[in-house]
Parts: sequence; C-alpha cells; structure tokens
Amino acid sequence: MDGYYEWRVNTDGAGKKSRKTPFFMYREDGEPLFMAGLWSVWKPAKDGPPLLSCTIITTDAPGELAEIHDRMPLVVPERDWDRWLNPDAPVDEELLAGAPDVRDIRMREVSTLVNNVRNNGPQLLEPAHSQPEQIRLL
Repeated sequence: MDGYYEWRVNTDGAGKKSRKTPFFMYREDGEPLFMAGLWSVWKPAKDGPPLLSCTIITTDAPGELAEIHDRMPLVVPERDWDRWLNPDAPVDEELLAGAPDVRDIRMREVSTLVNNVRNNGPQLLEPAHSQPEQIRLL
C-alpha cells in the first residue's frame, strides 16, 4: 500500500474528546508498505457464489506512532515475504509478536477531507498546513 490513515484523538481543556486529527503514514522513499494480511473463501451451504474476504493484521504501534493511535498494520519486511506467503510454513510467532520496524515510516497531518468516504483524490494526501507536520520515526 502507498500508506494508511490514522486519527489522533484530541481532548479539549476539560479532558473531553474533540474532533480527531487525521494523519497519513507512508514510506519517505515512496516505496510501498507491505502489510500482513489474511484471506479466505467462504462457501455458503446453499448454491451461491463464494464470498471472498480479507483482513489486515494489526499490532501495537511503537514510539511516535503510538501517540497517534495505539495500533497499526503489521509491516512485513521484504526479507520475510517468502515466509509470510508460504502456505506450507508454520505460523511465524516471531514475525507476529516482534516489534515492527518503522524506521522508514513517516507521518504527516492531512486534511479532514479524509473523514468522508465520498471524498477521493490526491488532495487527501496533501499536508494539512502549508508547513507540514512531518515526524521522522527513529
């Protein structure tokens, strides 16, 4: 994927939740992010078309990412693609339980236009301010 959105919960001065701030997470070098996912085919009892379904596996967000949201998609580094995609390999507990490598992931605040699914286009990736809030993850 090119990136993903997460929303930081803001609080007003009295500790009440207010409007959430959207952020876009992406790789600074423009390369895609590869995330762990699962897919399945469900066949209904009666004759009917099969239902294809999929999900992205999430994990605890580390460091500055956790300040935006407590979870994130599980990043699969290139060295682990074959292990993850091999249907005959046993479940890799280390890959699932290890802290994700987020050194190449950047985040920036984006417009609240992303809060409405009817909106679409490159403007959803643009920084929310003329001086973007970009955070380099260590």
